[in-house]
Amino acid sequence: MNVKLANNASSSVRGIIYQFYIALHRCFEMGSGQKLYIEQYGDVTVSASQQLEVKHYHDKLTDNHPNFWKTLYNWMHDGFDVDQYVSLVLLTTQEIGVTSLLQTWNTSDVDGRLNILNKIQEAAAGTSATSEYSGYILDQSRAQKCKKVVSKFIIAHGSPDIDNIYGQLKDKHANHVLNSKCEDYLNALLGYVISKKSDSGWEITNNEFTEKIRELTAQYCKDTRQFPTKYRKTDSQEIQEIQSRNDQLFVSKIVEINYNSVIPKAIEDYLYASHTVLKDFRDYQVSPDRYEEFSENVLDQVRPKLSIAKRNATDIIKDSQNAYDDLMGTDSPSFRGFENPPISFKNGVIHMNFDDPKNDLKWRLE
Repeated sequence: MNVKLANNASSSVRGIIYQFYIALHRCFEMGSGQKLYIEQYGDVTVSASQQLEVKHYHDKLTDNHPNFWKTLYNWMHDGFDVDQYVSLVLLTTQEIGVTSLLQTWNTSDVDGRLNILNKIQEAAAGTSATSEYSGYILDQSRAQKCKKVVSKFIIAHGSPDIDNIYGQLKDKHANHVLNSKCEDYLNALLGYVISKKSDSGWEITNNEFTEKIRELTAQYCKDTRQFPTKYRKTDSQEIQEIQSRNDQLFVSKIVEINYNSVIPKAIEDYLYASHTVLKDFRDYQVSPDRYEEFSENVLDQVRPKLSIAKRNATDIIKDSQNAYDDLMGTDSPSFRGFENPPISFKNGVIHMNFDDPKNDLKWRLE
């Protein structure tokens, strides 16, 4: 059995991941001209709208819980401009304790909320570890700012935890893409958000995020016309494995013309095409006849070019290599329902056909 070390940081890492999930949620809700910031003014900030402090905890939110008082304390600092926000949100997975005075926080007016704070402070009477925060917050010299902060302070308690927030993102914001592509779509968006790091924190504009959604929707939605490229870059280990086995028919036909230098790229294209046909086309609901039509069009390019090259051949090896390069460089024919199939996919389909003994195709011109 694995035993967690005393300094295990898994809970803090989950908290960071959760923060980015919440940030992604809020990115979808941004309006025109808005920006979202992470770790610049707080955990998550939506310009001219919300400041969120995000907590992923499993215990109860009680009267003296640090998550409540530290959040309020941070917003009371002189450098924090309350007027920039419509609402200040403590978003936490915690439920408010049954006997906690915070149970009525969200439904109370400003005076009611101030009364809750004073009651908690009086009950603690300096015994709570959070009394230093409450003393600062409720000091009369800060009464005006405290009233402003408290009036905008919302406790979003019982928020979905990390195991459920991802499901909500899928249900609400990825229901326009193929079911099999939902995770790819959301992971790409999450990666985009994480990549927007600057020296001062993370910053994402609504315009940039909207454009990214358009781009990924074109790639992952059911009616996409963008050709799938998920398998375009193949694991080098898989390429080396095929090359070392030396039993693939299309590879042996390249060996016959002493053109070993092109074999790794040929295997990469072959894997891209075969994985796309067997996996991606199924997910994109591409009917087999569309691929067969494309494959026939590719062969219609290959056969006459090889015939011409064979008739004109004077140096078998050199001319065979030239014929290979010529066909690898030809444009891809159209693929019904998609725009611009990559040349590497077309070349992979060529190798798939050369790998089929029924086609009686070879590169050696003799």
